[in-house]
Amino acid sequence: MRILLINHYAVPERGSFGTRHAVLARFLRELGHEVTVMASAIPDGRHETVPVSGLFADRIEGGVHFRFIRTNRYRSLPGRFLSMLLFRARAVRASSDLRAPDVVIGSSVHLHAADAGRRIAHRFGVPFVFEVRDVWPEVFLDMRAMSRRNPVYQYLRFLELRLYREAVAVITLLPGMKEYLRAHGVSEQRIWYIPNGVDTALFEEPRPPPPAPPFVVSYFGAHGPANGLDTVIRAAAVLKRAGAAVKFRLVGDGSRKPALRALASELGIGPDLVEFLDPVPKVALQPLATATHAFVFHLKDLAVLRRYGLSANKLFDYLLAGRPILFACRAANNPVEEAQAGLIVPPEDPEALADAALRLSRTPQAERDSMGRRGREWVREHHDLRRLAGRLASHLEQVVGARSD
Repeated sequence: MRILLINHYAVPERGSFGTRHAVLARFLRELGHEVTVMASAIPDGRHETVPVSGLFADRIEGGVHFRFIRTNRYRSLPGRFLSMLLFRARAVRASSDLRAPDVVIGSSVHLHAADAGRRIAHRFGVPFVFEVRDVWPEVFLDMRAMSRRNPVYQYLRFLELRLYREAVAVITLLPGMKEYLRAHGVSEQRIWYIPNGVDTALFEEPRPPPPAPPFVVSYFGAHGPANGLDTVIRAAAVLKRAGAAVKFRLVGDGSRKPALRALASELGIGPDLVEFLDPVPKVALQPLATATHAFVFHLKDLAVLRRYGLSANKLFDYLLAGRPILFACRAANNPVEEAQAGLIVPPEDPEALADAALRLSRTPQAERDSMGRRGREWVREHHDLRRLAGRLASHLEQVVGARSD
């Protein structure tokens, strides 16, 4: 098959975030399929993945064909929204010279990116598959960013329903989404559950952590509003008052990072207690994971998580790294609990997080090693991207084959 994947924020495997489609494309290619990934050349609004002088630039990254679309740089919400609209319009234009795909997958990193996939599929007269990553626009209600009466919300709801209606199938990454999809007109046979996962070759067998103190608790990933990392900073302040030798290491970037730095300064938290590091490519995470005693996973208490669950890339990376996890999240599913791979903490509760970090730091190393080992075994069994790529290929073959018949 010739498969076209549309994801505004997709990056090659050498990138530091959004590598799901690059890895899936590599495994699909190994299965004999031809895959093109269409993405923005400026996925984070600031840094170019590749230089683009015209409408787009083609690159082969890890054996996968990427077509990078030129969009705008931004540092504000209006600029980001403009980037979404530009990506949709330019992705459709940039598809005109492609060899006709057999199927197009549009991913809802935002609805306009998915809609670009719908429009391109219509242009070529091929099946469109809608991948639902985040529940737009429902998430805006949970974040209290807008009301149902807001014209933007109403427009996005119209677009969401159109995508459901015109897709031959809907991929969901979230385990609890089936009821929501059925309520919005998607029949059971059109729903494919293909969660996030990991390339199990990403991390070698875990090596022992460095001697403590300090006991290092790491976070890899986005520093955005939903991540609620101010809770981690405030937990560090609690630990400081208790004189505990626990250090948080936050690796990544996002809109909230300057405010987090400012909060740490305001609370008198220095780099000996909270260390901020720039994002690094996933392929370079191994040394940081080895220098870590445990990981922290935190998300704000959101209704969408409680209703539909989560499928977070960073969490599966943590599990594969073979370290215990402080899981501060309230969701319909709990991978850390299923794997018995760490401690469960209520979200947005600095005292509870500090207490759990202190308890974990005092847990015997042999017990922490067992947690890490169980987590690694669980994620390899349930979230191996090579297996998930095989499942996706099987579904796509049925859709393409049915059209041929």
